[in-house]
Amino acid sequence: MNRRTFCTSTGTATVTLAVSSCAPWTRSKSETDLAATFPINTPDGRRRLLDAFLQAIVTDLGPRPVGSAAYNRAIELIKPWMTRNLPKVETDTAILDYWHLTGAPSLTIGDDPIEVFPGVNSLPTPPDGVVGILVKSAQKQVNFDIVDSSSGVTLAYIVIWPSGNARGRSVGPFGFEPRCLPLAIAGSYDKEFIEQAAAARTPVRFISPASFTPDVPADTLIGTITGELPDEVLFIAHLDSIYSSPGANDNAASVIAMLQIAQAAATTGHRPRHTLRFIVSAGEEIGSIGMIHYAETRKKNGTFDRIKRSFNFDSVSWGPNIHIQTHTSGVRDIFTTIDRDLRIPGRVQAIDGDGSIIDNCPFKKTTIETIYVGSSGSDNNPYCWHRPNDIVANVPKESVEITFRLFREYLRREEGI
Repeated sequence: MNRRTFCTSTGTATVTLAVSSCAPWTRSKSETDLAATFPINTPDGRRRLLDAFLQAIVTDLGPRPVGSAAYNRAIELIKPWMTRNLPKVETDTAILDYWHLTGAPSLTIGDDPIEVFPGVNSLPTPPDGVVGILVKSAQKQVNFDIVDSSSGVTLAYIVIWPSGNARGRSVGPFGFEPRCLPLAIAGSYDKEFIEQAAAARTPVRFISPASFTPDVPADTLIGTITGELPDEVLFIAHLDSIYSSPGANDNAASVIAMLQIAQAAATTGHRPRHTLRFIVSAGEEIGSIGMIHYAETRKKNGTFDRIKRSFNFDSVSWGPNIHIQTHTSGVRDIFTTIDRDLRIPGRVQAIDGDGSIIDNCPFKKTTIETIYVGSSGSDNNPYCWHRPNDIVANVPKESVEITFRLFREYLRREEGI
C-alpha cells in the first residue's frame, strides 16, 4: 500500500490537546498590555491592540474549546476590556456537556499510524480502543465504518476530510447527534491508503480517550451602544476554537477586528441610528450553542423582533479579499460601493448567498437580514483551519486592518457615526 509519510506536526506547530486545568494563571505582559488604552484611531494603535490580544488569547492560552479553562480565561480577559470601552456589557450563559480529550488519540491501520482527530461530542472508545475492519459506510457523510470482524457490529466511524490534512470538528456537520459512536477524522492525504486497507480487510485500531463533564457554563458577551431607534444591528464573532487548534485565524483575529470596530463606534461622540450590539459568542464550533441560547433569551424577553440585521465575522483574516455573503442585495451594494470609493487593499467579494449560517443560524427563516463575513484567503497564507498551525505567525494582520476599515466606513455611512 502506498501512502504519504506520517508526521505528528505541521511546520513548527505540534499537535497538542486542550485539557481543562484548575491551575492558577500568572499575569503575563500581554495581559498587562490589554489593561492599557490603545489609540485605535491610528493603524499603529490598532496593530498594537491586535498584537496584545493575539498574544494573550492565542499564544498564551492555546486551544480554547468552549467549556475549557482556557476559554473561561479568554472571557476574563475580554470582558473588562469591553466594559472599559463600551457603554454596556452583559453576559448570556448557556449550559453544556463539555467534551474533552483525556489523552492522546490514535488511529492505526495495520502497523501504520494515521493522523487523526476525534469528532467533538462523539463517545470515547474503551481505553485500549476499538479494533475491527473497514466497511464502506451507509451514513451519508461518513466514509467508512469500523466493524467487528466477527459480528459485523459497527464500533466507530471514519470520515476522510475532503482536502488536505485531518482536522478537528464537531460531529454535528456529519449528521450525528452528541454521544454518537466514536468518530475519527482523517485527511485526504491518507484517502488512498485507507481505501486500500478496506479492500484488503486490514485490521484497524482507533483510540479516542474522551470524557463529558455535565452542566458547564458557556458565556457569551454582549456589548451595546444604544441608538436613536430601538431596531438593532448585530455584529458577532465566536471566541471558542476547536480543541485541535489555537484558533488564531478561526476566530481570534475576527473577534479582535470586531472589538476594534466596536471601540471606534463607541468613541465618535454620536449616537448611531440603530442600536448596535457586539457579541463575542460561545460554542460556534460545536453547533453555535451560544447564539442559539442568546436568540432564545431574546425571544423570551420579547425583544427578538428588534433585530433587523446581523453580521457574522468568521475567519476574516485568511487573506485580503473579504467576502460578504448575503441574499440582501442592498447590503452587497453598500460594501461594493465602499470598496470602490475607499480603494482598500484586497477586493470585496459581494456574494449572493445564504448569510444565515454558523452563528447566524438562529435567524434563518426570519425577516432578519443575515450577512456572513469571511475571507477567501491568499496563496501566501497556509489554510490551517482547525489545525494546530493556526497560530499567530500565520495571521496576515493586514486583513484585520482591511476589515476594520470596511466596517468603520459602513458605520459612518449607515449609522451616521
